[in-house]
Amino acid sequence: RHAIVNIAPKFVNYSLEF
Repeated sequence: RHAIVNIAPKFVNYSLEF
């Protein structure tokens, strides 16, 4: 699943792999 959450610049990279 490609769900990118717009919370923080560091989380964006983490969500990409989520």
